[in-house]
Amino acid sequence: MLHPIEVRLIQSDSSDICTQDTMLSLGCVFYHYYPYLTSDPNEILQRQRLFTDLLENEEILAILRYFREQLSALYDLATQVGNFENMENEEILYSIKELLIFTQTIDTLNERYSLLAKEPSSRRLEALFTEINHLSNDPQYTSIREWLSRYAKSLQSLESITLGVNLDAQLNAKEVGIISFNDKPFVTVKGIDGFLKSYKGEDGFSCICTLGIKELGLTELNAISINREFYLAINQSLKRSARSIKKLLNDTLQKTIRSFIALKDEITFLIECTDYCKKQLKGRLPLCFPEIGQEIEIHRLYNPQLLGVCSAKDIVPNSFCPHRNERVFILTGPNSGGKTNFIKSLGLTYLFFQLGLPVTAKQAKLKPLNRIVTHFVEKSYKQSEGRLANEAARLRENIYNITENTLFLLDETFSGTNSYDAGIFSEALVKYLCKLPNCYTIYITHILELNDRIQHLKNEGSYYSISLLAAGIQNGKRSYEIVPYNKELSLRGFAKDIILENGLGFLFE
Repeated sequence: MLHPIEVRLIQSDSSDICTQDTMLSLGCVFYHYYPYLTSDPNEILQRQRLFTDLLENEEILAILRYFREQLSALYDLATQVGNFENMENEEILYSIKELLIFTQTIDTLNERYSLLAKEPSSRRLEALFTEINHLSNDPQYTSIREWLSRYAKSLQSLESITLGVNLDAQLNAKEVGIISFNDKPFVTVKGIDGFLKSYKGEDGFSCICTLGIKELGLTELNAISINREFYLAINQSLKRSARSIKKLLNDTLQKTIRSFIALKDEITFLIECTDYCKKQLKGRLPLCFPEIGQEIEIHRLYNPQLLGVCSAKDIVPNSFCPHRNERVFILTGPNSGGKTNFIKSLGLTYLFFQLGLPVTAKQAKLKPLNRIVTHFVEKSYKQSEGRLANEAARLRENIYNITENTLFLLDETFSGTNSYDAGIFSEALVKYLCKLPNCYTIYITHILELNDRIQHLKNEGSYYSISLLAAGIQNGKRSYEIVPYNKELSLRGFAKDIILENGLGFLFE
């Protein structure tokens, strides 16, 4: 008996690292693959080897593209095949066509893989194609392929069926059976010529008598009755002919082919992610596979979302290398200074890393996280709630979702109240986040007084895990670099600049 395909290219140990909404909030194009996120270092490493092969070997990528096309065709057919016990003729033909596509795929994959100039370095790719090769040498698979070559391939271009009828001495039908499947229709020859031809046997596709409602002298009611009996005979004949392959179809379709089809989503994931990475390389963004470790070091990090807005040379890279004890980072700075882009680039880096993809940075060392949580300003909220109440409820839910070893990204909390209260609430939030073990928080705020208060606490020797950052300013202009905060940075003037740039200068005349 044929065995199911057991190799899996992608193994997911967890689907709760982050939600689909979190991936959407970060602008991740692979949000529908959130169940594929993993925190297993070995799984990340195996995927990195997979993507290395696909990015460096176009032949392997082309094989997977062909594989996906065939699996899609198999999937479409599988949805049209029901329980074989109750199959009608059409479903039986679908089943046989499914076998044809299956064997064609196996044979083509074997041939193309054997012709590779360079074998893959990924053990999973190698294991998959090794299992496919073993499957092609299985005795049952060989018998399937031989049977298909003799019998079933003609069904792909089926135009007519030749039936044979065994008669008794009184010319009553004893048995009806299929003689052949034909790739061209029969032709009705009328008159004495047709009768004579039936004896001479010159053409197996000449018919001397048709059964149908167009038959001369046959009432429509009688014709329908004859057709019903005729179709019933064909149904029974086809089913009897299919009995010999019934067990074969059950064993193969329900197990081996279904396990084959199960690879479709994994291969689609690999192809879509590889195409995306190739787009980044074509746009001249650097890519690297992060080293897996226990610390976080990201050098010259780029936000890939900006590639559609400006060229790679205009994107300002940033680095993020927290010291061993740093866990909470308060980020302030001028409006439109690159703060939100920075934390989104961090979030995307971790999503790509834990999907097994390369990240847009020159060099990186990352440790896998258990959870990624975002808290960004929402443009809409329930009409029955105030803005602050809505934000407080979302913040409570997000904090409850934080576990050990979490990345928590916050952007402008408590913007629904006055600056005095917002400062008090923000300080309390920061102090609470400092207590969470092994969690990294990057918190964007426009409350400059919070920086002053935190700096005072740090000078007193408290909250040493907090680091103050700012969107940099050089020569009075935004540099879009994230730098250590210092009180000399002139941040307050930039809000007025934005007001002036957007046509409200007359307010100050």
